Amino acid sequence: MSARDGELEALAGQFGPTETSSEEFRKALGDHAWQVVVPEVLREVPPAVLAGAWNQLGDALFNRCSTGYLEAEHAYRLAIATDQTHFAAFRGLGECLARRKRLDGARLAHDIWFGRWIASEAGADLRRQQSARAGPSRPPILIVAMQKSASEYIRDTLLQALEIPLIYPTVGTIPCDRFVPSALRQLALGRALCRTHADAGDIAAVTEAGIGRIVVHVRDPRQVTISWTHMMRRLQAEEFKYSASMYDPPVPDPFREWPFEQQLAWSFAHYFPQQMKWLDGWVSAIEGGGPLDILLTTYDEFHRDQDGYFQRLLDHFGITDRRSSDLRPQDPADTRNFRAGDLEEWKQILTPDIRRGLWPHMARFEKRFGWTD
Repeated sequence: MSARDGELEALAGQFGPTETSSEEFRKALGDHAWQVVVPEVLREVPPAVLAGAWNQLGDALFNRCSTGYLEAEHAYRLAIATDQTHFAAFRGLGECLARRKRLDGARLAHDIWFGRWIASEAGADLRRQQSARAGPSRPPILIVAMQKSASEYIRDTLLQALEIPLIYPTVGTIPCDRFVPSALRQLALGRALCRTHADAGDIAAVTEAGIGRIVVHVRDPRQVTISWTHMMRRLQAEEFKYSASMYDPPVPDPFREWPFEQQLAWSFAHYFPQQMKWLDGWVSAIEGGGPLDILLTTYDEFHRDQDGYFQRLLDHFGITDRRSSDLRPQDPADTRNFRAGDLEEWKQILTPDIRRGLWPHMARFEKRFGWTD
């Protein structure tokens, strides 16, 4: 066991039930609250079995509604208190904490979960793929992207061409993520790819894990906001409940029922400023220099010349056994989040007054990205 593993083991005990989570849990159960007191007969149940039951209840409460995270949190805490080796509960707890904006706690819970998961039989396939000796070596590929920038399409094209697995090394809310140290260290071993929407606030964690180069991929935030609004209004009820709380601020429950104009107004009042903050953070990090080698790419160049775009990525990561002409990209329309791909739809949708109001936020990036009013 490494020193870091020992530290995480010691910290795991802090994730037991709290007075607040217990009270919310009892409210959620209502008339069934008496069952919180574990009957004597259940005390004879093996801890692993009882912990699994608490974890399943946590999953059910988590998926039940967009406001049930304190109740789910308590169920996961009960699973951990019953049997700390039941590591799946740490993942669920981390998701609850993230949605309540307790990001440091969420990162710690996910750090414990991923460290145990990757060492278990469940993580064997990922370990095998990363340690395979056949074929060329592959560096760790970390792509940080704005939403609605074709990053899912870019990710899937590279995964298929390079025959490498996907790792998710972040937890949090959009636009503020925390990198999970154990997952980043696993990515740093190479032969794996990560696509994330992480902000630049946790950039030191990347270099500390041993990753030396990344790609930051951006798109005009005005068009991002319009595309995001269309995405959210298309979601089914369950998908919307799950997604809405991932944002800061959370998307209002009645958003799907609003007319498009009202949805767009909310998006530009709340989602757009956060995307600008995300963009400013990464551009400032790039302009400030530092040990991380960052390639800044745009949706515009991807849209104009996919072949040239993918070649830039391959060159940046030092991959010489593949050329962009070897890639077999899927049709963008077949990807889950593709809608139109229009570069300047915002010019037709936004009124002149709205465009003038947004431009002061955009002006700093005019020369760097060629964005105009």
